Amino acid sequence: MTKRKRHPEEFKREAVRLLEERGDRPVHQVAEALGVSESQLYEWKKKYGEFVEGRLNHAGETAEQEVARLRRENTLLRRERGLLKKTFAYFVKEGQ
Repeated sequence: MTKRKRHPEEFKREAVRLLEERGDRPVHQVAEALGVSESQLYEWKKKYGEFVEGRLNHAGETAEQEVARLRRENTLLRRERGLLKKTFAYFVKEGQ
């Protein structure tokens, strides 16, 4: 009788991320690369999947909340970038 492997939660979350971002790779290749069964990957996806409707992701927010947060962050970063461009242009102009 073989002893069952116990995988840490971080491993499971990373496995689900790889599964969701696998591109053209079939599930069995992802499972084989990680050394787990396909059915185990699907179980972890049910539990840890970030983009399952109504589920919470690893940060404790739904997909809709995450999208809204990322849009706010994107707006802020664009403003900061614009300010940095203006500041850089000012100092280049002053240096001439």
